[in-house]
Amino acid sequence: MAYVTGTRYAGSDSGNVAIDMSDTLYMLDTSEVPLLQLVGKDSLSTPCVAVKHEWLEKTLRPLDSAIATVTGFDGTGAVSAGTCTAGDGKLFSIGDIIMIDAELILLDGAMSTDTFSIASGSRGYGGSTPATHVTLTPIYIIGHVALQDAAVPAGRSTTMTARYNYTQIYNAGLAVTSTAQSIKKYVEQDLLAEELRDETLLAWKQYERTLLYGRKVAPTSTIAGAMDGILPLLTTNAYAKGGLPLTEEYVLTGLRDTWRAGGRPTHLVVNDFQKTQMNKFLDSMRMTTRTDRIAGAVVDSYSSDFGTVSILLDRNMPSDTVLGLEVKRVGFGPLADHALRVVDIAQTSGLVTTKQLIGQYTAELRNENAHFKITGLSTS
Repeated sequence: MAYVTGTRYAGSDSGNVAIDMSDTLYMLDTSEVPLLQLVGKDSLSTPCVAVKHEWLEKTLRPLDSAIATVTGFDGTGAVSAGTCTAGDGKLFSIGDIIMIDAELILLDGAMSTDTFSIASGSRGYGGSTPATHVTLTPIYIIGHVALQDAAVPAGRSTTMTARYNYTQIYNAGLAVTSTAQSIKKYVEQDLLAEELRDETLLAWKQYERTLLYGRKVAPTSTIAGAMDGILPLLTTNAYAKGGLPLTEEYVLTGLRDTWRAGGRPTHLVVNDFQKTQMNKFLDSMRMTTRTDRIAGAVVDSYSSDFGTVSILLDRNMPSDTVLGLEVKRVGFGPLADHALRVVDIAQTSGLVTTKQLIGQYTAELRNENAHFKITGLSTS
């Protein structure tokens, strides 16, 4: 395939003469952008008004921890040395009812950092059975009780986290001579409109790839700014499989872990190979008869205890990766007044029409632990 750099000329493009041809130009269109169409091209949580686009994230205070030091929990009496996961002591307060295995326990003493203070009489709360518990057993806060004249306790909350991304500029020039624009030389009569259409499709495709793969770079007077994409940002629920084939259990693990974090993915984004692997999830349950005349299977959505997700086929995804997204927590959009647009450029010659295609966009991935990625999957 040949490419033309700079201005298109009528005299040198002899290979594009429309002689006895239909006025239709057939192209292989590889510019599909299903992820951008799904997320939306103006879906930021707040308008972008600076090259450093910022937003705040906050999660509800966690209600779960685990036994770190079992001392005191290895019997049915008082607990004065048992600890929870480091740093989680601030989650608990006097009056909390916790559940460990099937036993309910009333916290009747203040925490000392991560160490519990529980009297023996507060074990087996509400008629539950006191029991021995082991290290790493989950601790669940299931309720809170207080006396009618109880004093106001100390406040507890989670802090907000500041997140940011940079904007990224798309800049393309198009130039066509007035001769090439006027004569019936090309299949497309309006050559400039055709060039603009093609360049616009390429711009969106590049932005879709940036939304997947990009890494942010702070802009300066000499360095062009770039935005972060989704895949590099996913670190919490990230599963590297080292060449193993995709299985249903891998998908379930991602859905379960994001659900436990408070998320609920709505879409699985995959390339062609992993899509065909998902189609095989039904193989063990498929039945055919001698009268069946259609072979094959297509899985367009996947349902589990953690919700139903749609499967999005995207040419731009890496072939060894499955991406689980809660789409409402993904945003993409322009800097104010900088959506993709065409600008007329002052002509230096009456024989050449020049235009500029420009846009400046950024993206948001909110609550990254609400999403997941499975990487390093087999592709053969």
